[in-house]
Amino acid sequence: MPVIRFGRAGSFILGMYNFKFQIFSAFLGLYGVYLAARQNSLTWTVSLLSGVVSIFIYFDKGLYSKCGFVVFTILNSFYGWYIWTYKNSAGEGIYITRSKYKRLVFYFFLGLASTFIIGELFKGSTNISFWDAFYASYGIIAHWMLANKKLENWIIWIVVDAVFAYVCFVKGLYIMSIKCLIYTVIAIYGYLSWRTHCVREDSDTDDDPI
Repeated sequence: MPVIRFGRAGSFILGMYNFKFQIFSAFLGLYGVYLAARQNSLTWTVSLLSGVVSIFIYFDKGLYSKCGFVVFTILNSFYGWYIWTYKNSAGEGIYITRSKYKRLVFYFFLGLASTFIIGELFKGSTNISFWDAFYASYGIIAHWMLANKKLENWIIWIVVDAVFAYVCFVKGLYIMSIKCLIYTVIAIYGYLSWRTHCVREDSDTDDDPI
């Protein structure tokens, strides 16, 4: 897929998202992930704002798979906020649970298939389209699991954030690259924190969404 070109007006708008916008996006992103690790539902509001700011940055660099991921996170933020806040029999938020083994296997192969399909679709838009697709594919899965408070979402984030740090570095987005490395550290903290609050195995919750 060829890189999309813009006229003067489009170039000007995208040019506004320079270094200072990377800083702003990084701040929102890091704060949002920290809130998620702390099980604070405000994370979904921050995630939505972070997505709106960052999507133009990645679009300008031809990281179209990442842009698709950002669109998903914006929409999924409404879902995540609702079930973190209201969805259980007592009208409160859901609890942290573990995913079934068969679901994790399903997610693994789904992400792998999506990586090759999306990577092939955007092949030619960037020299690292498959790495971009890898992040988007598994990132969407991890974000969905995060919304459903599945403990293993943090393990996926540890991997994909490290990968996307490399992607951002290659594309010259150095602030975003550093942000992703810090994401990896926070994801480790998130996993350890959530593990102490994990109330039951997923086998007790067969009605949970995949």
